[in-house]
Amino acid sequence: MGLHHSPLIATTGLTLCIDPANKLSYAGTGTSVKNLANTAGVATLTGSYSANNAGIFDDAYAVFSSSHSSVWALGSNLTIDAWIYFIPTASNTYRYVFSTGNPSISNSWDISLNTVNYRFYINGGIKYLSAPSYASLFGVWSNLTFVLRSGNMTAYINGVSQGVWLTGQSFTYDSNTFDIGAGTASGFTGGTKIGQFKIYNRPLSRDEILSNFNALRGRYGI
Repeated sequence: MGLHHSPLIATTGLTLCIDPANKLSYAGTGTSVKNLANTAGVATLTGSYSANNAGIFDDAYAVFSSSHSSVWALGSNLTIDAWIYFIPTASNTYRYVFSTGNPSISNSWDISLNTVNYRFYINGGIKYLSAPSYASLFGVWSNLTFVLRSGNMTAYINGVSQGVWLTGQSFTYDSNTFDIGAGTASGFTGGTKIGQFKIYNRPLSRDEILSNFNALRGRYGI
């Protein structure tokens, strides 16, 4: 797959991986970002991007077209592993981890947060999680991992479990794009820096999540 990363990073079941530090994923110029885990998938980058960004996309977002839905429409068992930096903002302004389409209709997902809470738009519904405070996730790099196991989602921040946040869910598809660091269908773009971003077609174990975090934490200064 050409990931050229530490062997500590899990690769079994990997369906999507973009990495601005890997020249096989991003050459350093232009707007194309290749999916290292699957030949089917090239994202279009919007925002600031440069070889001088030291392996990050600075205040940018990446969009995969709907023709590559097989890498994210994975049902009720999957893992999303994101290295992301939320640029500080007013407390009521949301920054996006990812989005799969218009949150007001069925078969769509997005996860965003502000300094008060996480917001989940899932299959036309909405849920807020307001404890603990997430203000500490702004202005720093964080590894956010979301594990869906038999429809129950557990969240991890920097390798540490935050408990089961959602139940009875399925990650499906509504013919829209998959946006990393934005919610283009809702008109929300920018305000994030993107590092390595991965999707697996299976739930990772706690040990695998912690190993993934430890393998890259040095790159992001944690």
